[in-house]
Amino acid sequence: METPYILSDAPRGTLYTGVTSDLRTRIFQHKTKHFPGFSAKYELTMLVWYEAHDSMEVAIQREKSLKRWRREWKLALIEKRDSPIFQYTARSSLPKAQRILRTSSRRGSVCSTLYELKPGSKL
Repeated sequence: METPYILSDAPRGTLYTGVTSDLRTRIFQHKTKHFPGFSAKYELTMLVWYEAHDSMEVAIQREKSLKRWRREWKLALIEKRDSPIFQYTARSSLPKAQRILRTSSRRGSVCSTLYELKPGSKL
């Protein structure tokens, strides 16, 4: 799947928009600072939004569109879709190890949602 995505460092923090054909690997690269650049400099490692597309052309078009958006529009998109940054804002005191990522389909695209769990709880 071809995937435009948005990363952040904190709730309503710095945002980075990118596109990839392998989201899991690309997020790992961001987390390990595999490539120097904006996301490594500002430690943008939290996946807060993504969409899956069948075509790289469509995914790149969506990424370019998102990059032209105002910051507040991006934040509204993230929070409207029940994405991680919205969930994280509500319960930001839990350590990263206690957060899990779930995906759900909406209108033909895939949206990620981050749920935070206390030790021993189930989703």
